[in-house]
Amino acid sequence: MKKLRVLVWFWGRRGGGPRYTLELIKELSKHSEIELHLSLSRQSELFQESIDLELPGIHVTTYDSLATLLISSLKLPVICHKIKKYIQKNEIDIVLCSMNHIWNSVVARMIKKTKARYMLVVHDAEPHPGENNMARSFLLSEDIKQSDAVITLTNSVSKQLSQKYSYPSDRMFTIPHGVFEYFKAKKPRTISCEKPISLLFFGRILSYKGLDILLEAFQELKKKFPLLVLEIVGDGNIQPYKSRLSGLRGVNLTNRWIQESEIEGIFKNSDLCVLPYREASQSGVIPIAYAAGMPVVVTPVSGLKEQVIDGETGLVTKGVGSRYLVDSIENLIKNPNVYKKLSSGAISTAKTDLGWENISVRVSKALNLVSNMMHRE
Repeated sequence: MKKLRVLVWFWGRRGGGPRYTLELIKELSKHSEIELHLSLSRQSELFQESIDLELPGIHVTTYDSLATLLISSLKLPVICHKIKKYIQKNEIDIVLCSMNHIWNSVVARMIKKTKARYMLVVHDAEPHPGENNMARSFLLSEDIKQSDAVITLTNSVSKQLSQKYSYPSDRMFTIPHGVFEYFKAKKPRTISCEKPISLLFFGRILSYKGLDILLEAFQELKKKFPLLVLEIVGDGNIQPYKSRLSGLRGVNLTNRWIQESEIEGIFKNSDLCVLPYREASQSGVIPIAYAAGMPVVVTPVSGLKEQVIDGETGLVTKGVGSRYLVDSIENLIKNPNVYKKLSSGAISTAKTDLGWENISVRVSKALNLVSNMMHRE
């Protein structure tokens, strides 16, 4: 039986994209029915770990600054030609891009000139508020339009693709975001309101993520639980929150880009992950928390409420607003048995539904379905 030849392609450098790609290829490489190839950025912070898998591939020098971006962009036609030759020489059946990149639409048009099909993992159907700009939105739109099939991480994104692009439902596959095991809990966690309890807000600070909502809730919670601590960890503009932060005690702020090596300690030493978002396609933070056995409290926005099993792996608040956060967080602090139950559920979900072995099986099935579908056309 002929193996399905798949080129996994992602040229991003840092953040969740390289980790998502690495975890996926580690498991896909174990599938005997797939011949796996890679195309990565040499500037990726996980490039060496990916190369250590000793898979065939063609890797590129992208950029690490605005200046090198401009220079490398001029070389893009040459890079595309090399990728095209590689696809043709190795008879690649499907190019699977694990996350959108600013060069994707150009490369995707080149892929269309080969016999290979193009499958894109769509993390977001459109840029979030606060990170939106016309160029980014246009490039993402073009990338999606060039794809032959997509993998979405939530049904919410699939719905957006249907509405915005009239994307064919038989070429969309919803497969959840897998766990990142920076810290892997061996047993369910416990808490006690007699000891300091640490809330965690983790990730890039953007307006849609509702840090202001959490700060307002934290101010109220401190009146009831004086030992409560809030860890705010992530890069982004903190200026809009300065006035509220200045009057709060028990807040620890780490406002910079967080290295992979730091994440284990952050999740190990926090008790409850809070996502007070105003909107979301999905979140890579939730699977990290699950692996760490950390319950989560999230607002009932589209992507998040798909990722959290209310009452089993975390709590979904009754609405978007500080009073709803206060109710849910207070519920967990006052009910340590509920907290322990959620921690156990998070660990179980991390091992099963969100384990990369399970996810790679679903991705493999999607790849084969797309390949068979295209052969029939």
